[in-house]
Amino acid sequence: MLSLFSTALTVLCPSLGTPLAPATAPNQDQQITTVVSERSAHGHSSLHPSTPTLFLEIPDIPGLVAGYEQSAYGRALANPEFHAALEKVLGQELPDGRLPLMSWMDALAAQDDELADIFALMSGLEAGSISIAMPDQPPMELIMTLELMSGDESVESMGLQVMLDYSTPDLAADALESMWLLMGGEDGFLVPVDDAAEPGGIELESLMRGASNDAFEASLRLFRTGNRIVLLGGNNTVEGFVARAEGLASPDPLAAGRGHFGPASGVTAMEFHNGLDDALLQVLTSEIGPVVLPIADLVEGMAGPLLTMILRGGDWRIQLADGRFVTDGMHAVPTNPFSRIFASAPLPEGALDTVPADAALAWVAHFDADAAQAWIVDTLTDGHPEGMGQIEAEYGFRPDRDLIAPLGDSITWSMGSSISVLSAPPLLGSIPLHDAATFRAGLENLMAVLGKAGQGTFELSERAYRKQPIYTLRFLTDGGGSSGFGFNPVAVLSPSIVALEDRVIITLNSQHARRAVRAAMSASEPKAPHPGLHGLALPEGSTEVAYADWMGILGQTYDGVRKSILPLIGGNLGDAVPIDFDALPDSDLFAGFWNPSFRWKRTTETGILHHAESSFGPEGLLLPSASVFLFLGVSTTVEAEAVPVEVDGD
Repeated sequence: MLSLFSTALTVLCPSLGTPLAPATAPNQDQQITTVVSERSAHGHSSLHPSTPTLFLEIPDIPGLVAGYEQSAYGRALANPEFHAALEKVLGQELPDGRLPLMSWMDALAAQDDELADIFALMSGLEAGSISIAMPDQPPMELIMTLELMSGDESVESMGLQVMLDYSTPDLAADALESMWLLMGGEDGFLVPVDDAAEPGGIELESLMRGASNDAFEASLRLFRTGNRIVLLGGNNTVEGFVARAEGLASPDPLAAGRGHFGPASGVTAMEFHNGLDDALLQVLTSEIGPVVLPIADLVEGMAGPLLTMILRGGDWRIQLADGRFVTDGMHAVPTNPFSRIFASAPLPEGALDTVPADAALAWVAHFDADAAQAWIVDTLTDGHPEGMGQIEAEYGFRPDRDLIAPLGDSITWSMGSSISVLSAPPLLGSIPLHDAATFRAGLENLMAVLGKAGQGTFELSERAYRKQPIYTLRFLTDGGGSSGFGFNPVAVLSPSIVALEDRVIITLNSQHARRAVRAAMSASEPKAPHPGLHGLALPEGSTEVAYADWMGILGQTYDGVRKSILPLIGGNLGDAVPIDFDALPDSDLFAGFWNPSFRWKRTTETGILHHAESSFGPEGLLLPSASVFLFLGVSTTVEAEAVPVEVDGD
């Protein structure tokens, strides 16, 4: 079953092909066979079940591939210097203007027949979609259903549908045969049906049905009609598909969001509907605790909407226009009380002024202190507010009154562009203060409580810098080399907090805290506005704004890794690495093709609306993941001496 899903998702990847003709609305007088072989006004959605839990469509694969030529990737590959450098690093020639992935696919297909069959599915592929309809269950039960999907009850209560459009019926027939071979051919779990029925006048060429002891595989139906291949599973039957084709009345699953996205422009790269809403966040919260929520808000703000569409659900559209990916989305207002703390009201005037002018990353959101106080009281007392009196009697302060109430109505997280791979990232948090005295007293009490609770795990220290007390937490470690690099990465973290007269500052490193204090107290004139945020055409009522120069950050990180870590990898692994590390160019050669990203969101009467523009497309979410896996893989094989941490003497 997993291999089947893998195959279905593989064939939805962008591939080369001829340009797709403009879609036209079907004529009701046309024969049903013709109707189901063409796209309706909203692509495939009218032929999928009316209420899918998940729906993904790539409506114009040839147009998307052609659009990539104008994207940052395409422009970089078309640059002779970058192209030559890439060939030198990889040690092989690359066809002009093609992604390295394409060349590697050709080489792999020549060596592996099964991979060749998978790649053959992409020949002439013009559009694809997939939908999964799940029962309406609470998140935890839903996860259990997915884990036990081979059970009869699970199959009976959910449905799968995959649709693939090819440029010609012959190519669709070839792809159908490839799919059948991938599923085992004569020995697989799909068997041909010689006397294929033609319900509703639809000609079902090469109909196959499941023949397996596995409940889900037994429910599968695979057929071709014209240039379209359809795979059905679970409670999604051929008769149901025919009924949808005859009536063409299935509601558009993205109708709620589509009306707020504005007119389409450029090429639609992807449309996505996630009916799970914030189910994944609820599961994570129940497993790990409420700390997941503030982390999710911060990561979503800086990473972009690709993560939001998974965690928050809703309707989403990604377009490729003028070389940039434009994402619009809308999801329901979260019901979790914590979700009202951030970005639940318009940003106050001047909120963007809190972003340092040199920030490579910035996230600014409205902060609701009243909602934060209510959440803390409910969490600490398990829904019994009178318990706060006992907390105050025991610890000498109340977190809601002494730490939250003095805060202002916005929050800023930013990160500078000066990054070291052997130091904590220069992440800087800032919240305005309107009652510094109360907050400082509450902070002092909190640090005393944490100091006692953390004995043996961490230690808290207080050190004045320019007469401002900075509280720093340092983890107690054995100095071991658990990371594989000869030092413990936790050792570079020293989270710090300081309360100035007008703001609270939070950093991951005590040096960064001192620098932030110095910058705040040394300003003798108004600070320069952030060049990436100043002048943005934000809609009225924006509740959150984010900016990210990811390529600038990746470029600096890449340069640091290239100079300090990769030589160690090359020395340890030698010819086992198929890349010439010595031939790697400076980041200046490629970083300039990618422009910074920005996003905003605001609350409407029907939900929360998102808008984002970036040089990175849907594949952007894979880059951080790949970097993490690369680091984990390398760290298990490489050892290096500990690098001394620079000490700021100011």
